[in-house]
Parts: sequence; C-alpha cells; structure tokens
Amino acid sequence: MSIDLETCERTTCTECNCRVPVATTNDGVCETCTVLAAIPDDKNPFYLFQGTNTELLSRIVKGTLSATYLAKHELANRGFDADGKWVGFEQAAKIHGVTK
Repeated sequence: MSIDLETCERTTCTECNCRVPVATTNDGVCETCTVLAAIPDDKNPFYLFQGTNTELLSRIVKGTLSATYLAKHELANRGFDADGKWVGFEQAAKIHGVTK
C-alpha cells in the first residue's frame, strides 16, 4: 500500500505525540514507538539519555557538547570501530579521530 505522506489524514501517536499518517499507526501508536517497545531497554534509544545530567543534555541540545564525539570516544575506549568490530584501542582511536 502506498501512502501519500503529504496529503493523508494524520493522527497523534498516543505514546510520543508525533503526528503520523493514520494508516501507519497500530491502535494509535506510531510505527517507531511500536518497534521501540519491542526492543530491550539497554538497546532502546529512547532510554539513551535517561540517566544523563540535565546540564549535559542542555549542552548537547545547544551544540556546545557533541554527542557524536562522545560516542566515538567511548567506542575508541572500548577498542571498537563504527560497526562495533573489535580493532584494538590504538586503531579505534585513529578511526574515530580521538585522543586518549
């Protein structure tokens, strides 16, 4: 089924309040929320910043702190490349362009 996303009737997701085409909802819940509800909490991106300090979140939103850089730094600290493949600590730091 093809949906014209520009002209179709929309509704509000009962979980996240996003505006989505009626045809893409599952009992009023958008596809994103439906999919995320089936993901374990430790892999669910909605919980990524749950325990993060409000000041840090504000800095990320304002663009004064890069969440991408922090993720790269963490992958380098674990020795993984961007695909989650073990490459060793030194190689991972080079790949991500971070220094220890």
